[in-house]
Amino acid sequence: KKLQLVDESKCSNVIIITHYSIFESQYRLHPTEDISVYFYCHKLGQLIVDASQRNPTKSFYCVSGHGHEYNLGQWIREGNIYTHGLVTTYHDQKYVSLDIPAICD
Repeated sequence: KKLQLVDESKCSNVIIITHYSIFESQYRLHPTEDISVYFYCHKLGQLIVDASQRNPTKSFYCVSGHGHEYNLGQWIREGNIYTHGLVTTYHDQKYVSLDIPAICD
């Protein structure tokens, strides 16, 4: 429901922070893994792609704390969606700082 607000908003940047990665290309499932968390995150990823296509002039920054090896410590751009996987240490993380990339085109 909150993503529907993006359509009405005059904002130019949308920031989405999740624990798990939300795009299928960001995770690899093993047959013994519990897929329930990935199912929810996969659905959220689909909703964000839909919102980004409805709002091509807005940038969507998607940050996940449990990014695995997909894009740790870097931004990856696909259209108007930027994804970032945080480099973290379990139980030692006090704060996270990251730079939002500027759009230059």
